Amino acid sequence: MKLLETILNQLTKPLLKCLLFNFIFFFMLSANAQFQIVGMQFNGNFADAVNLTIISPDGTPFTGIVPYDQSRPYNSGTTFKTPASTSIAILYKGQTQVMDPNSVLKVSIVKNGVVAQTLTGRVKHVLKDVKTKLGFYKAGNGYTWAHAEGTEFYVEAFGKSKKAKFTTEEGTIAIIQEVPITINEAAKN
Repeated sequence: MKLLETILNQLTKPLLKCLLFNFIFFFMLSANAQFQIVGMQFNGNFADAVNLTIISPDGTPFTGIVPYDQSRPYNSGTTFKTPASTSIAILYKGQTQVMDPNSVLKVSIVKNGVVAQTLTGRVKHVLKDVKTKLGFYKAGNGYTWAHAEGTEFYVEAFGKSKKAKFTTEEGTIAIIQEVPITINEAAKN
């Protein structure tokens, strides 16, 4: 009986250490929200690596070949730039952003949600079960924002212009913020 207790104690200690390590690891992983690149295309064909510019949240840019690696995490606040002929898909908690060629997207996790800012180009947002997985999802170009859940839509931005185009493919979106613009031009007859 004493031998059995000793063996169980010895087995329990490593098991507890392992469980504690896993708990701490996954807690830290969830506390530091991260995105993954889950798809790459070049000239319309799936690719194992593509040329991208990735700007980390601290502003450090990387431009070069990025291999396809779903396990590589990208922190909240990362900006992705796709060159001509290149498209990528980014995933966070079931919500996917598919960037067209020549597009720039900044993705951020905020309290209970995602903010996806299309800076240039066109990005498709494929949203699934937003309320239970995130809480909210906000997409736009920095001047006009839409809130959506369980839908598919595009946000198209035009560089530094305040103009944005929203196109729904499935479901509906609600414009939640528009920056007013005043035009100081007299009407022409």
